[in-house]
Amino acid sequence: GIANITGNITANGVRGTNYAGGSGGSVYLIATRIIGIGSIEANGGQSLYSGMPGGAGGRVAVHMIQGNDTDSVRVRSYGRPDTGGSYVSAAGTVYVKKASETYGTLIVDNNALTTTAYTVINDSSTSWSFETINVTNKGTLLFDVNVTGAVNITRNLYVTGATLIFIKSDVNLTIGGNISVSPTSTLTLPTAGITELNGTAYQEISMMGNRFYKLNITNNQTVNFTSSFQAYSFEIRKPGATLIFAPGSGNVTTITNDIMIQGGLAALITLNSSNASNWFINAPTTQDLDLVRVQNSNASSGNTITAVGGIDAGGNTNWNFLSKNSVPITINAPINNSLFNTTTVIFNASSTDYINYCGLSIDGGANNSMVVTGFQAALTQGSIATGWHNFTIACNNTYGVTNTSETRQFL
Repeated sequence: GIANITGNITANGVRGTNYAGGSGGSVYLIATRIIGIGSIEANGGQSLYSGMPGGAGGRVAVHMIQGNDTDSVRVRSYGRPDTGGSYVSAAGTVYVKKASETYGTLIVDNNALTTTAYTVINDSSTSWSFETINVTNKGTLLFDVNVTGAVNITRNLYVTGATLIFIKSDVNLTIGGNISVSPTSTLTLPTAGITELNGTAYQEISMMGNRFYKLNITNNQTVNFTSSFQAYSFEIRKPGATLIFAPGSGNVTTITNDIMIQGGLAALITLNSSNASNWFINAPTTQDLDLVRVQNSNASSGNTITAVGGIDAGGNTNWNFLSKNSVPITINAPINNSLFNTTTVIFNASSTDYINYCGLSIDGGANNSMVVTGFQAALTQGSIATGWHNFTIACNNTYGVTNTSETRQFL
């Protein structure tokens, strides 16, 4: 039925008498809808002694069968201080599931009380799924080492005047909505996991300089980075997508290991700033950019960025735009005019572009497929007749951009 809450539903911890305050308890409420002006609370109890912390917050879960808000009812679970206000325990958790949601929203709110303790999630579930995670008001949420599965957030991640830390290094995250990290917040993502932006509509990402490990974008709409961020690895292969970056030299996008941006022949990926001024990027040496449209980008703080089949829309610095029939090919072996005393020759080529296929042609013959591994291609060719021979190597990438190398000869 309908829960009309005009008073208080409480599972608050007791006030400490000799020692610390008691921790909050648990409230689990299922209702068709929630209305009223009261409260649902599982707050910690205050300590009566200076130097003895109050109790930590408890657990509150609210499930609505038909309703999509809690009206004017406050739902809270926060830690309490000692009498001096210096020793504060961590917040509890509030979980609110609306009827319109597949998963609920997790809220960690410590009522603006500073604490060095953490609200810990350490259950070893295969995966965790939330509609939204909201860590706010000096809440401190920690996903502990036992959380080894994926954490899926179908909508938004908010860290506002608060702290969110993932301890397990290889946990993967999927985020379908926005990320908002305030300037006074700390966000520590997994140091060896993948963060996937998998929305199906506009996503706005405000990281305030915080770091992804591997950032993989599978959204083919618009992703707007409204502040600077760092990433070890950056990848998007969604033709037609638009990436917007925060302008200004104080908002440098820094990619330290590898960057892959691959558009399509009929639908480029657009890279631009949110206004007509420059956006700044520090790029690594390992790059694979194909079929992009770039404007107002200053890459002078890092390596020159090479874009194959890209469009220079103006205002770009330290970019190299190659035609779409110019996948860079470097023949590593054999060197020109090599002399062999054998009928078997090892051929090796590489590219700064990610290779999909390479073929070896000797004396104008049909291409023999080479073994391709990322940016490298190799083939050991036997039964070569005695005498001088010419050869070329032709390669293409995953979006059909092709090129043929120089002609070399060997004996």
